[in-house]
Amino acid sequence: MLPPPTFLSWFHRKARPWAWVAACLLVPGGSWGAYVPGDVVRLARNETLLFKGEHFLPAPKGQEFTVFKQDAAKKTVYVAFIQKDGGVIAVTLPEEAVEAVPPDAWTLAQKGAEAFRDQKYELARKYFQRSGQDADFKAVAAGLIGRMEGLVGAARVAAQTVGDVKAAGGPGAEPQAAKWLGARKRFAESLEKGREASVELERAGYASLALWWDEGLDRLWAGLFGKPSEAAAEPKEGEMPATRLDRSGVQTRLNQAAFSLVRARQAMAVRRMIEASGYVTAGLEAESGNPLLKKLKAKVDEELKDAEERYRVASANRSGKHMMQGLLALERGLKYCVDHPGLAELKKQMSSALEEGTAPAITPAMLAAAKAPATKDSLEEGRKLYTNRCTECHDLEMLDSRSASGWARMVRSMAGKAHLKDQQESLIVAYLAAARDSLGAGK
Repeated sequence: MLPPPTFLSWFHRKARPWAWVAACLLVPGGSWGAYVPGDVVRLARNETLLFKGEHFLPAPKGQEFTVFKQDAAKKTVYVAFIQKDGGVIAVTLPEEAVEAVPPDAWTLAQKGAEAFRDQKYELARKYFQRSGQDADFKAVAAGLIGRMEGLVGAARVAAQTVGDVKAAGGPGAEPQAAKWLGARKRFAESLEKGREASVELERAGYASLALWWDEGLDRLWAGLFGKPSEAAAEPKEGEMPATRLDRSGVQTRLNQAAFSLVRARQAMAVRRMIEASGYVTAGLEAESGNPLLKKLKAKVDEELKDAEERYRVASANRSGKHMMQGLLALERGLKYCVDHPGLAELKKQMSSALEEGTAPAITPAMLAAAKAPATKDSLEEGRKLYTNRCTECHDLEMLDSRSASGWARMVRSMAGKAHLKDQQESLIVAYLAAARDSLGAGK
């Protein structure tokens, strides 16, 4: 399945040429799944993105990516990561960690409009019909199918007249000239109704559908009467009706919407919800009806609301006997939104207490709580590994957020992704158990 065409049109212009060309020249393969450049995949589990073999960023289950290429020999999929400046780099994921993304109603509607533009009317009908199975797009899809059938029917009648005129020697002589002009007039009237549909789609916030539909009208006319040298703002009788869209402006907005969608998803993956909110807002300003952006907005707004509530609790309990409650709210708030300015400032103010609750220094009480054969040196090494290696992908958590056995399971589940050896894993688990017990978190 191809990604939304808005992304591809922007992607082709912004992606580094060498990367895209190299991807297109490679033939995908492998037993897990054959992906070709442009396919959209999503993570079936939490995973770490690698760039040039090194840890790059954590990525949560469900995050979507566009495929550059698949290396069957290495069982690796190269996917696109979009940077803030619009540059594109190829990061890698294991084959078994990704799965193909099934098309949604919006993507199907876009592909239908794209198929109409490319004069693949039967394919367009199928896409619109599938899109219309979603209640939110039923009316839009049905309207486009009806208009397309009217246009194609009118084109068929016009084509018959054009064929008859050409068979009779062309439109240069009477009465063939009158027939030719009559066919052009009747089809121009049908095309004018098609232009109205383009405007309606743009007004509804579906700029991508409007643009490709409108471009399809040009091609429909050109297939019958040839491409006009220039469509006048006030076309004469029997000439192709001029577009009512500012196509250059629409294309610019579509590029912005595509860029914003991808960047918003990437920001959400690392819990930068303030940043994601900015991208979503910019995307919806560019294409207000885009349902993918609307869905992201609802999710971002929910996360920001939760983060704001945690900030309120943390602020009210930053000191005194309820400070542990404040620290817990701070930690959980940062899980919702790591770039919340209030939470970030509180983290600075409460850094000492936060460290005490997440990764305390080695103390006599901790040594006393440690199980043999742990020593001060081994606990120090465990703490160093925990604070350095376990923060590559996420922030530290409060020690009392899990039981001792829960921490052991967590470290074990993450050891492979962090490339920890068995001995290193044991050192971290021993440190966490001793730290938790020494703080009175319970055995």
